[in-house]
Formats: sequence, C-alpha cells, structure tokens
Amino acid sequence: MDKPASFEAHYFSNSKGKWLPVSDMPDEYVRRAFKKILKSDWYAQHFTDDKEYTNKRVERIKSDLDRLDKFSKIVKETITDIETTTDDLRMKNDGY
Repeated sequence: MDKPASFEAHYFSNSKGKWLPVSDMPDEYVRRAFKKILKSDWYAQHFTDDKEYTNKRVERIKSDLDRLDKFSKIVKETITDIETTTDDLRMKNDGY
C-alpha cells in the first residue's frame, strides 16, 4: 500500500483500504481522520511535550562530545608542555 507520489496530501482509509486525497474528503471525514492521527501511537511517540521528551541517543552524543572536549584539552596541554620543554632544551644547547 504505497502512498501516491503526488504533492497533494493523502490519507489512508482503513475502511476503504486505499489512499484518499484529503481535498476530496468532506470536512467531517477530515476532522475524524485528524483526530485518529492525534490519538495514534505513532503520533504519541514522535510528538510529545518537550519537557517530558528525553532522547537517550542525543544525551549520549552530548556526553561523548563532553568527553572528547576534555580529551582534546588534555592533548593540547600535552603538546604545549612538549613544545615548551623542547624550546627549553634548545635554548640550553644553544647556550642561551
């Protein structure tokens, strides 16, 4: 039951077993279809209140980014320490 490939909005009618153009539906049926969508499990899973919605994957990504940020700071500090030590040794060897 593939959805038609036109730009017009379509609604799948379970009773008729086919996709119907929304523009051909009477207002009463459009309202019923809209209410049905709002009550569906799919809608509940994808559209919830922002305060209640927590996406574990996004939280994990943020946590990983924080860890990477901390790691990059350690690497930068280490590089700076190596450069400073190298510069100090060069100065000693050159007689400064």
